[in-house]
Amino acid sequence: MLGVDRRWGDAVSAAAEALVTESETEARIAVELIGKTGMSHSERIKDALHRAGYADLVREQEKKTLEETRKAFDRGPDWKERFRHWSETETIFLETIAAVAPSAPLGIRERRGLDELVDFYYTLGVPESYGGEADWLAHELPEALCLYVESVAALSDFDLPKLAAEAAFVLERSDEDTSSLLYIPGKSREMADWSQITDPERMRDGLISLLKTVRFVAHTVAWSLLQAPAGLEVADAVRMNLPKAGSWRRQLAVLVVLDALPIQDALAQAGTWSKDPDPFTRSAVAHYAAVLVGTKWEDDELLIRTLEDHDGEVRDEALIRLKEKPLGAVLGTAVESAAEEPFPDWTCLQCATPNSGEQHSCGECKTVGPELKRHVGELLAG
Repeated sequence: MLGVDRRWGDAVSAAAEALVTESETEARIAVELIGKTGMSHSERIKDALHRAGYADLVREQEKKTLEETRKAFDRGPDWKERFRHWSETETIFLETIAAVAPSAPLGIRERRGLDELVDFYYTLGVPESYGGEADWLAHELPEALCLYVESVAALSDFDLPKLAAEAAFVLERSDEDTSSLLYIPGKSREMADWSQITDPERMRDGLISLLKTVRFVAHTVAWSLLQAPAGLEVADAVRMNLPKAGSWRRQLAVLVVLDALPIQDALAQAGTWSKDPDPFTRSAVAHYAAVLVGTKWEDDELLIRTLEDHDGEVRDEALIRLKEKPLGAVLGTAVESAAEEPFPDWTCLQCATPNSGEQHSCGECKTVGPELKRHVGELLAG
């Protein structure tokens, strides 16, 4: 749309005019609508306010709008600073990648395509990472970045001399905007070749330490840990080094333990963790129990315990993972009961803030909370 739909503007301005004559409270609602439509409709609202004796509210709103505009212009340097900061982050990543091996000569095709480098970025998870995570890793956790890059390089099938050379090539030409090539769609490669690792215990322990960093790193290394040889006893090693309770890192690490254990041992451990005071631990159990539905290892008692959990996010995790799963009569009843009112309180998955069951979004970070009714409705609708 290049402009404001006239019908929308007419509706908004008419509603505002009606509000003006009611009371000052309604007039204040009307004044907030100035600027929400086209210029002519905004003038129409202003005229109605002036006629009703609310010229002071109009001046107050105009002053507020001017201040917001000034602040928007003042933020210009912030964008420049952010771009400079990201450029520094990219340089740190490229320098770290360039150091993985001695460089090999690059042909014209390699210089144009940068295939190894683009795929390496996708395998690292940088293009799909949460905003600010790559910055945090590069600037605040440089040792973890080096360990991560070295681990991905060691466990994947990249041509390391070529990879290092492509990173160095981009660094040499950073002023020519060659780095924009890193946003060419690439593909993530498996980080699972443990046969090349000379010290697998050290690699295992390094990956476990990375579970405590940022999301895109933690999720990548979690998958790699589950591909490790059975003799490395990943489950026990992770269980001995669980991230602290009260964060998504704990949830992810618990899932790694459960997935790495033999199924009967995993179910026994899940039963114990289903009573853990930490909601992130119980949420991992909910995830695990729901995924088992429809298999010979389905444990309805464990799953129903999570659907009756006193934390809404734990219930919601189970509901989300039950999508497209077969529900018998017993599970169907438990699923339906999970969304009965009053809704349970819930812990924000993003920032771990406790929230009332009446709140739709987190009072601290505004992350949307559990959507029990919607998810139950979708499951029961089939």
